[in-house]
Amino acid sequence: MTRVTAAHLQSLAQFDVAAQFDKSETRYTITVAHEAAAVGVLRQAFDSDPRRRGPFTLYTGPGHAIVAGYIAGLAPVTAFDPEQHELGSVGFPGKMPDHNRWQIEQPGWPLLTGKPAGVSAIRYNSLVDDLTELLGGSFLPFTFAFKGPGTPGLIISRPLGTRERFHVEVRDERLDRRIALAAVVALSLWESQSLKRTVRGIG
Repeated sequence: MTRVTAAHLQSLAQFDVAAQFDKSETRYTITVAHEAAAVGVLRQAFDSDPRRRGPFTLYTGPGHAIVAGYIAGLAPVTAFDPEQHELGSVGFPGKMPDHNRWQIEQPGWPLLTGKPAGVSAIRYNSLVDDLTELLGGSFLPFTFAFKGPGTPGLIISRPLGTRERFHVEVRDERLDRRIALAAVVALSLWESQSLKRTVRGIG
């Protein structure tokens, strides 16, 4: 990963991520509003056995030929640099999944707690959450705000629709964008299970 590419990726205050699932791979494409071409892509080769799936590889730069890092795991979801040094992780506060609360850990940085924000918090009351589980969570929108002591953190939102798309707003430039991407992957796996991905055994 070159210094120029790293600086560009880290400079993004807002970006969008679109998920795509096919027979050969799972892919998250990263775009920004003022650039025609995608600024990066996360790719994971598909295997019907989840135990044999490797990490997501983050590609950036011209032709997406530069490896910028890796994202691996389910709970927590962990981000790594190109040399596979751990950058931080995204998971649940306790041992059991809690869809109302998430945590982002980045060494040397305050712990960020993520909670449903705005009207999307209604989705996570017990009755609506049960209905969401019944429907598979395949189209309902949500917004999670991650905040910590002395930091506004970041916000990740998913609009209404069957296609998995996410908008990321980084409110603290100190947050490594690869950890922000790990948060997108975590929310995609746990909160945004599309029918196609569930049938294929991804989520």
